[in-house]
Amino acid sequence: MKKIAIVLLAVFVLFSLASCASDGGNGGGSPAATERLVIYNWADYIDEGDNKSGRPGLIAAFEQYYFEQTGVRISVEYNTFETNEEMVTKAMVSDTEMDLICPSEYTIQKLLINGMLREINFDNIENSANINTDILDTISEVFGEIEGNDGTKYDMTKYMVPYLWGTLGILYNTEVVTEEDLAHGYGLLWNEGNNPKLNGKILMKDSVRDSYVAVVLYAKEQGLLPEKYDALSIQDLINSVNKELLAVAESLLLKQSGLLYGYEVDFGRDDMIKGNAYVDLAWSGDAIYAIESGLEEDVYLDYFVPEIGGNIWFDGWVIPKKVKNLRAAEMFINFMCDPVNAIYNMTYIGYTSAVDKEVLMKNEEVLEILEYYEYDPEEYFSDPIRYPEITENMGVMKDFGKEADAVIMMWESIKPYKTTELGIILGVIIGAVALAAGIYFAVNRLKMRPRRVK
Repeated sequence: MKKIAIVLLAVFVLFSLASCASDGGNGGGSPAATERLVIYNWADYIDEGDNKSGRPGLIAAFEQYYFEQTGVRISVEYNTFETNEEMVTKAMVSDTEMDLICPSEYTIQKLLINGMLREINFDNIENSANINTDILDTISEVFGEIEGNDGTKYDMTKYMVPYLWGTLGILYNTEVVTEEDLAHGYGLLWNEGNNPKLNGKILMKDSVRDSYVAVVLYAKEQGLLPEKYDALSIQDLINSVNKELLAVAESLLLKQSGLLYGYEVDFGRDDMIKGNAYVDLAWSGDAIYAIESGLEEDVYLDYFVPEIGGNIWFDGWVIPKKVKNLRAAEMFINFMCDPVNAIYNMTYIGYTSAVDKEVLMKNEEVLEILEYYEYDPEEYFSDPIRYPEITENMGVMKDFGKEADAVIMMWESIKPYKTTELGIILGVIIGAVALAAGIYFAVNRLKMRPRRVK
């Protein structure tokens, strides 16, 4: 019991310090707030403002906007999650209060199957007309009619408003990774080019779905797939699961483990900038952030999706049936679909808004914002990392359904997590101090500078 108490105390210290350190520009509400909006979103997934110009972050800006529109003070409770699986677990706990959630498309599918989402009234979200229709068409084509556990039929596009989108690919250090290395595609994550500088310098996603995409496409490149799977489209392959495929995936992930610097969700871009890693399985938005930030440190990074194909993903706003503040949830979605707010978001976090780029390009204030942050608008909107083509060799993840447990069991078996009680205690305490200091200085440093250096 004494050991447990010490661990719990350490955890308490960690979260107390972290909350104190991170309360800058990401909401917090007005002193006289009479309403509350509870949001769950990914970490590092929304603009937090600019100290240099005095512009508030989008959470604080929404609180002011809500007051101006309604005459009511609101406090936004902004919570984050690291993986879709973590978010689903929280959503399925009946006493977890949620007004608005931003999961990925395959998780939205799972929530619909379980009958957990409210159909969106688009009449109350007029800015949803700004959304790129190619995204909506792709979602409709991939998911079609979704059947719930109770037999109800769902059209996903009636239950979500796309927020951000992009690709899964490989971020790499251009001064270490060679052209020969790049020619191996996903094999770069397994150091197929035998580059000695890459051993122990490769990062994988601490996310079963993203790492599964990489490993099955690596297997396809290497001719290691069971024959009946080799002819599948990328869309079908990344969503196929059975014992044969899991055995191949497990063996290849175990083979890779000795080459890794580690598994990450949020810190890969920072490790790449610091030189702790030279290769990272990355989301395109994190890649853009790292490439631009790396220039300030004379670190040169680039990003690509291997020729064989990859994953294109869409994260979107959904409203759970247990919503308590429907008006505020709808107004927040509408607020985020405004072109000006969309571009502030993009320049801050690196990810691409689902607001159509044609809408953005025609907005004078958007162009002024880009110029303020030293972007060339023409280059910005023609960047293939930021605006990739939606082609046939780009697959969208779907819910694994009943096979999800088997995939997670395989995943947990290959990750080298062996932590002692002492390690937990020391790690939490040291992490608390580092996190508090790191967040404080990093947040303030980021807010004081433009996101791009020409």
